[in-house]
Amino acid sequence: MLVRGSRALYRPKREGRTLGYLVAIDAEGGYAIVDTAVQMSLFAGALEKGAFRWLEGFKMEKRNVCFASSRFDYLLKKQALELLLELKSATHIEGLLALYPRRPH
Repeated sequence: MLVRGSRALYRPKREGRTLGYLVAIDAEGGYAIVDTAVQMSLFAGALEKGAFRWLEGFKMEKRNVCFASSRFDYLLKKQALELLLELKSATHIEGLLALYPRRPH
């Protein structure tokens, strides 16, 4: 995906070790978000607006949650029900499916 000549979305910054942030890379006509801060912010906004029917009624309780020696992106809560959630960026799209491409051997 990230090869010379690839189209990308870039956000400059005023100071620091680098000149800016790589936000997303053109992936088969859409963009794959590679900046996890942007990904998490978009998810939080979408959850708050009720964009995910399967998460209806859940509210964000906590971010970056430790559980059984693992770390999860979110702890969501709906009444007494708790849900640990990990976000992933899929970079391969087929129709309405977001997939991970097969890794070359």
